[in-house]
Amino acid sequence: MKRWILWVSLMGAATAESRLQQLLDEQRKSYGPAVVTSGFHDARGVSRYRSRPGVHSGYDIAMPAGASVRAAWSGQVRAIIPWADGEWGVEVVLGDGTSATYGHVVPGVSVGQRLEVGQTVGSVARDHVDVKMRDAQGTLFDYAGGVALISLPPAPPRPSPRALAWQQRWRRLSSLPLPQLSGVQQRQLRAAGLSLQAGKAEPGWDALFKEWSALSQADRGLLSWTKSDQEEAGRWQSLLEEDRLRYEHGLIARKKLGRTEECARRWKRVLGS
Repeated sequence: MKRWILWVSLMGAATAESRLQQLLDEQRKSYGPAVVTSGFHDARGVSRYRSRPGVHSGYDIAMPAGASVRAAWSGQVRAIIPWADGEWGVEVVLGDGTSATYGHVVPGVSVGQRLEVGQTVGSVARDHVDVKMRDAQGTLFDYAGGVALISLPPAPPRPSPRALAWQQRWRRLSSLPLPQLSGVQQRQLRAAGLSLQAGKAEPGWDALFKEWSALSQADRGLLSWTKSDQEEAGRWQSLLEEDRLRYEHGLIARKKLGRTEECARRWKRVLGS
């Protein structure tokens, strides 16, 4: 499977192995697929952790809730700080005077405790651990150590532009009433970018359904259908039930019932794909 490779050029103290790599290596001993998903100075919006937009001052490593967070460097626990409901930051002072704070964790240590490399700091509270580092003067710094190679999960597959364009036209057509070729309805269709089939009372249903049938199975499977789409399909089913009653009482022709049956059936097939 393809993976996107993000090369991030960063300023910092160059070492044989960056501290970011050391941190990632330790977490992968706890959770093998762990990856860095956010870097130093990435933009941040308002969230449960931040009352106003700003920049990130650490590195996020994606790991599942409950996974053990391992110390990447030896040191002593100086503080345990509340970050959010059920989440804390564990600050560890290292031998060179710098400090590392492991955030979004449930602590498994106590203040004053000595930690060696590989020992458990705590467990992931939600879906990642955020590690920030400060120098001996307390200033946050980028600890990637030059150029970091960060593997990101592949982007999820998306429907083709052709399939998305088809879905948009299908939704617009379905929202219109079955036309009787009146001037008002013809203008509605033209405004929606749809055209009438010559000599027929149905605006493009047949052509659009044929276009759907021509899409690949993979493309049809990747289309995302919303609650509104489900409600629209339900509307056609309700209309079909009403038309069946009207037909039984001789209020509509068999052809009209047949067209409603066809529309309801097509919606069911499209959503079921």
